[in-house]
Amino acid sequence: MLRIVNHPKTHPDTGNAEILSETPPPPRLPWERRKHVGSFRAYWRTAKIVLFDPSQLEKFLDEPVNEKHARYFRSATLQFTAAITFIITFVVAGYADSIARATGSQRQVATGSLPSPVIQVLGWGLRLIGLFLATRSLEWFSRPKDFDPVRKDRAITLSCYICAPILIVTVMGAIASAAALATWAGQEIRPILYVVNLAWAAVFVAWYPAAVRAIHFTTGRSAKRTAIAALAIPVIWTGQQLMMTCLPLSGVVWYNMAWSFL
Repeated sequence: MLRIVNHPKTHPDTGNAEILSETPPPPRLPWERRKHVGSFRAYWRTAKIVLFDPSQLEKFLDEPVNEKHARYFRSATLQFTAAITFIITFVVAGYADSIARATGSQRQVATGSLPSPVIQVLGWGLRLIGLFLATRSLEWFSRPKDFDPVRKDRAITLSCYICAPILIVTVMGAIASAAALATWAGQEIRPILYVVNLAWAAVFVAWYPAAVRAIHFTTGRSAKRTAIAALAIPVIWTGQQLMMTCLPLSGVVWYNMAWSFL
């Protein structure tokens, strides 16, 4: 009968034969240490890396990164962004209704041709779906052919953290929208809508350069690959936003046309 014997390893310092405990190194990404430093602090520290010093992401290509934690980071970012966006939409829509009732005029005149709350919520929901697809599209640019499978998987995992600016700017947009709502209380809704739409535009303005720089540092600093991503990301963002907006509208048009012939 065969016997399996575990031979002890030799300690590199003392030279004595002893069994060494091989423990993995502690994670260095702040988000992966959120149980020790707190979720809010870990999120902000990770977001600061992406926003202000994305070159730090390059060193994580040679260290273990947890894919589950990274995807949870992206999921949490988009969920909080959706919650804040819907709250802003409901507040602005309710404020517009209160103006219309107070003035006793028609909704279109009082609110500057503002769509109904249901249409607004649907429109913002479709924008958020497009936002989610845009963040997922970053994985397409994180697959360098000259990377080995391990480094390629780490580059894809690190691309999940690039969405951090979206939530940071959305929170700032919520604060700006609340300030606009307080400033123009009892007046027309148009200035508030301008602030809300500018806040949404600021999301892309903040996310775009961070995404390009992060892709540059996590895919081997290739100028060609970075240029392709820089040109493709706005096209993907615009195309997905249009698709999410036009498809439901075209469905309504086709439904009305079909119903008119019945």
